[in-house]
Amino acid sequence: MQQVVPIFVDWLTIRQTHDGVPTPIINDGHVVSIDADGQERWMTESRMSFEGSFDTSVQIRSDGHVVEFSGNISRFNRQDNLFGFDIVETVQRINQLLNLYCLPPFTAGQLYRFADSGWTYTGARITRIDLTMNYATFSQHAAETILRSLAGHHVGRQKGQLSVNGSTVEYGRGSKYVYGKVYNKHHEMLVHRRKKSGSHVADEVLEFTERVGVLREEFTLKSRFLTQNNLCWLGSVDQQLLNRSHPV
Repeated sequence: MQQVVPIFVDWLTIRQTHDGVPTPIINDGHVVSIDADGQERWMTESRMSFEGSFDTSVQIRSDGHVVEFSGNISRFNRQDNLFGFDIVETVQRINQLLNLYCLPPFTAGQLYRFADSGWTYTGARITRIDLTMNYATFSQHAAETILRSLAGHHVGRQKGQLSVNGSTVEYGRGSKYVYGKVYNKHHEMLVHRRKKSGSHVADEVLEFTERVGVLREEFTLKSRFLTQNNLCWLGSVDQQLLNRSHPV
């Protein structure tokens, strides 16, 4: 396979505590836990969904001090996200959106050393990041052949599992550490085109993914992986580090 684009960020869940000036409160209601005696155990704000063009959306939550974003900013207000952005531009685009709602931006913060817990940052904390890469196989037949081959290989301790329709190979389904998949992008776009959210994809994009035989590789790095690999703080992350942390 030939790599046709670099690794980019497909999804980001990120939050930051802002001390001092209160932030605007943005949520979609509250979730409350009540014990057997009817006493409130805890309460949290639900994320609010913000709709963009082409049936896209992202989620934002602010309780007056903590601001959180979750979603695929590379897809937001775009017809498709065949090609996305690196971590720097991803955060820049998220901050531009936050600014529209008078919310402070996510920042790298400062690095501090604590004797009992090592190094830590004061800025934004990442709890999920999806890394994506496209490959050109140059035909649909080649794409299908490669997927069948990948199903017989391991990524770390996880063996690939081929879907019934033969268009996706998964690694680590249900894992709290890393979950990955490689799939036929043309087939995925055809399936999504039947839905409202995928109906905006241009014919030229569909033709390109079919002709080039695009395979998409996606890996979700979850909170445990990010913490153990020093990727949970925005201030400690750059694109080169993400590239080196890519599981494949």
